[in-house]
This record gives sequence, structure tokens and C-alpha cells, in this order.
Amino acid sequence: MITGPKGEAEAAWESEDVLRRQLARIEASEAVRKSGRLCDLLLYLFEETLAGRGAQISQYSIAFDCLKLGDNFDSSKSSVVRVHARNLRQALVDYYQGSGASDEVVVMLSKVGYTLVFERKPSSSPYTTLATEWPTMGLLEFKGLGLDGDWKHLPAVLAEELSVVITGQGGLRFLGPFSRTLLEKDGLDPLLLGTRHDLDFILDGSVQRAGNTLTLRTRLLEGRSGLQIWAGKNELQLDHPDIAGFEESLMRRLSDAIGGDYGTINRHLHSLARVRPENALTVYESVLTARSYFAEFQMESLHRSMAVLRQAVRQIPNEALPHATLAVVLASTSFEHRWHGELPLDEIRFHAQRAWQLRPADPWSILAKAFSASVHRERTELSLIGVAVEADAHASAMVKGGVGLLLCYQKLDVERGLRLIEQAFEGNPHYPDTLHLARAIVWLDAGDLEKARLELDAFNIPWGWSDPLLRAAIAALQGDHETALGEWRRVIAVYPNLARDGLRSIGYLWHADYLNLIVEALQRAGISLDPELC
Repeated sequence: MITGPKGEAEAAWESEDVLRRQLARIEASEAVRKSGRLCDLLLYLFEETLAGRGAQISQYSIAFDCLKLGDNFDSSKSSVVRVHARNLRQALVDYYQGSGASDEVVVMLSKVGYTLVFERKPSSSPYTTLATEWPTMGLLEFKGLGLDGDWKHLPAVLAEELSVVITGQGGLRFLGPFSRTLLEKDGLDPLLLGTRHDLDFILDGSVQRAGNTLTLRTRLLEGRSGLQIWAGKNELQLDHPDIAGFEESLMRRLSDAIGGDYGTINRHLHSLARVRPENALTVYESVLTARSYFAEFQMESLHRSMAVLRQAVRQIPNEALPHATLAVVLASTSFEHRWHGELPLDEIRFHAQRAWQLRPADPWSILAKAFSASVHRERTELSLIGVAVEADAHASAMVKGGVGLLLCYQKLDVERGLRLIEQAFEGNPHYPDTLHLARAIVWLDAGDLEKARLELDAFNIPWGWSDPLLRAAIAALQGDHETALGEWRRVIAVYPNLARDGLRSIGYLWHADYLNLIVEALQRAGISLDPELC
């Protein structure tokens, strides 16, 4: 980056002519010359950077000195500077991926602010696109202060919501949300997250409930030092909580601080933020109750979750989130021994389709449609969802992980399912451990028992029968019948009627090949399961 006086820049580059010749090439390219504003902005940033004033470039200096927008320019109300910066950033990408691919000198916008960066392209390595120069932000799961009951799940829900919104923005790479609990277990100060994951920024926050008021505090930290860049506070009234307003305010602050363009934030809002304020409390309470089931997997929380979600869809039938969440909860109960009888397949299909009609791009609508396709064995539909999710550059870790898991469970396009799971972990290293179970099943089916065991070790869920069931099958296939019988006793302790009921309910989500493999493996250890019940 050119940050010193002009003389230092010339010394580093042998002569200013090298940079000016490169500037002329870019200005003459189709990617830039088609817009007079882009040419003006590029030239302005070039001269300011070369003169050693790059650190002083701001939205206001660009607005006044380059774009001539006048004294009434307000960056909090106008995104015009960020829009032009985004367009220039994309034009530089287009240039170096096209006619400038063989150029020796690379010109790009810096990660922070509006300074130009000049680099020589290493002759021994291929050019890396400018997207790799976007700043990387990590999101910490918010702290919960004074939250009780189902409200204690609000920080996790808000973190998921923000991760979807931030992932959908251009000019920024994103990791998270990170679990504070897991970081502290690893002995890492959450505020020094950037020392491990090479983050430029960390978004941290808390949510507090006092009476009828939710107080949301957010702060942006420097990634490696943990030093605070700015902090903000928003208060939401529970009868009309305006999550959309909170997100717009937050994204505007991020845009101003980081210097990238986030476009019109309204177009990118998802899930909770899309809910009409007058319906927000009902949706909050239904989603948080469902979250308690996913966190606890208790019979009581299952029935309470379904009751609250069904009430919500009756009260506000045109809000997508309760429909989608109910479809996912109902479909996931097929995996639980607590569910008795047949799945309500028609109800799952109805709510998944309704959510899709109302908000087809919403992450929960996509997951609901994928779960519905799985339990209905609509393999073509699930496959198409997998293709679409992998092709979506802005798909969140939550969606990639969920769809990847289902592709693996259904033994459908397993390679794509594994890729999506890997991408989910890359986007959020603390993604729920259920993805390890999906990979364990795939490796078991492939005959790689050691890889399957390692995935189960990472699965690390202390309750349930799925882990001991797969461990029993692995031990039986290895001829260790004593261990297989011990693991089987763990299964029966959780699910006493499994030998009688068979694995029928799992068959809604797990492919029959997996179930038959498990039955045949257990038979080697003298454990009898009726294959007709699979």
C-alpha cells in the first residue's frame, strides 16, 4: 500500500511512470471507460494515494472533491459514494480477469477505507482475484443479559439472523457466528478471535431484556488487537420490535467504518427482520420456543414448540417464518424416538410450500422446502435445491450445512453434500455438530471405518442413540463384538423399544442403504433388528 510521501512511492516502484502507465491501461479498458464517474473516481484516488494522502480519503472528501455532490451530502442518508466505490472495485476485478490478466502491476482498493493499493503480480503464482482483498469480519454470538425462559435463545437467533444479512453483502468476507462457550473452552479470549482466524474486524454485541424493552448493544473491534473501533446501542419495544431498523442502522455503521459498499440494505433483510413489527412478538416467541427444542430435544419442548408454532400460523398466516420453522420441526422429529406413529407428511408439505410462496429466498424457507423434499422422498426436488444452494455465492453456512446434511442422509449427490458441509464449516467453524453425524454415515457406507469414528468423536453429542448405534455398527464390522454389545446397551438405554420398532422412523431422513448396512452389521454381533421395520 502506498502510505508514505510521494518520494517513498517512487523509490518503491523505481519511477512514478510505472504506475501512471498502469493507470492509463485501466482507464482505457472497457470496464472503466464506459463510466465517466468511474474514471473520475479512479483518477482522484490515484492522485491522493500517490501524494501520500490516502489515509485521509473519506466518503466526504470523495463526495465534495471528486463527485461534486455539494455541502448537503450526508453519508448516513446517501449511499452514492459507496455505490461508486463498489462499482469501481468490480470494474477492477473485471479488468484483471479480462484484458489486464497479464499485467505486471495490480491496482485495487484497500481492505479499509478508500486508498488504492499497488502490487506487483508474483510471476510464479497466478493472479488472485480482488475478492480475496475484501476485509474479513467475524461475528461473535451475542451475550445474553437478564434473559430467562425461551428468551435465553435470542442471542443465538439474532446471531444467525445477522450472519445471513452480512453474508449477503458484497465487498466483505464473513465468518461465524462463533460460540463464546466453545472459544472459552479452547482457552481463547473471544475478543482476540482474529489471532486464530485472520480477521480484520470482529462484530460483538449483547442483548438485554428489561420489562418491555430489548436493548441491543453492538461494537466493532479491530480483529487482531480487539481494540474497539465504535459502539452502538438500539432499544426495541417488544410490542413492536423493529429488527429491520436495527439491522439497517448496524449495516450503515459497518459500511461507514469499513469503507465497502453494502448497497440498499432493505433488499437483503431476512427471517426476523422481514416480519411486520405488529406481528414480531408472536413470531419471536414461536421461533424461540422452537429453538429451545433444537437445543434440548426434550419431549416437553417438542410438544410446546409445535403448539406455539401452530398457534402462530393461525394468528398470522401470511408470515413465512412460523410456517418454515414448523415444517422443519415436524420433519426433524422423524429422527427422534419420541415421535410415535406416522409423520404428518401433508402438514409438513403445506407449511413448507406456504413459506416458500411467501419468502422463497429466505434461508428458513429453503430449509423447510429441503426437509419436506427429504421426508417425501422427492429426490429430484432435493437435488435441485442442492444445486441452487451451491451456486449461490451468498448462501449462509446455515443453509449450506442443512442442505448438505440432507443430501448425505438421503444418499443423494453425496459429493455435493460433503462440499456444502465443508463450506458450512469454513463459513462457521462452530457450526452445529450434527454435520459430523452426516459425514460419519457417509464414511461408514464407504467402508472407511476410521474416518467414520473420527467424525463421531467430533459429533460429541452426549445424549441420543444415533452416536452409539453407529459406533455399535463400526465395532461389529471390525469384529469387536464386545464393544458392539456395549454400544448397543447405550442405544437401548435411550430407546428401549428400538429392537421392537426397528429403524422405520429414521428412514424418513436416512437412506435405506444406511439402515440395511447397520442391521447387517449388528447381526454379526448377535444383535437382532427386523429389517422389515427399516
